[in-house]
Amino acid sequence: MTRHPLAILVVAALAAILLTSCGDTSEEATVGGDTSAVCGDGVCYLSEKRDGSCADDCAPGVPVCGNGSCSDGETHDTCPDDCAASTHS
Repeated sequence: MTRHPLAILVVAALAAILLTSCGDTSEEATVGGDTSAVCGDGVCYLSEKRDGSCADDCAPGVPVCGNGSCSDGETHDTCPDDCAASTHS
């Protein structure tokens, strides 16, 4: 049986592409294109709230990070987009 080096290379390259394109399927995957939104981090980001993708972070009454308002429960450390360095820190 003769092996063709080019065929082996093509199969290896396709396998590598398929493995890397699977992405992160864990609960800590980013949500809605918001790279700061991580489900399970205890912070409810606007993208998580909007698409309902992380009920654990966005329980009723939890402040929403990314809505332009530094609410009680948000700090500069947990939501720098809403809270300036000197606000609610």
